[in-house]
Amino acid sequence: MNTSPFKVGDTVRLTGIPPQVQGDRGRFPDTFTLFERAVGGRFRVRGFDEYGHAELWLSDDGSEDTRGVSNSIWVEPQFLAQCV
Repeated sequence: MNTSPFKVGDTVRLTGIPPQVQGDRGRFPDTFTLFERAVGGRFRVRGFDEYGHAELWLSDDGSEDTRGVSNSIWVEPQFLAQCV
């Protein structure tokens, strides 16, 4: 169930790195680096998981991947801002 203020297709800006990702930096340095590169970027919401995390598609450089072939991350809504 999606309780997010966003919906699939919305354009959002990643505003920060979730604490869980920061805490797992040592175990998953590539994931942390991807988030770090993506902060401030604009992305289209591609879907939601059962916890309300938004799916974003990213290229290795942290920009949006419109084809969905590089990376996907799942982000809590409080780390996203609506873009107009």
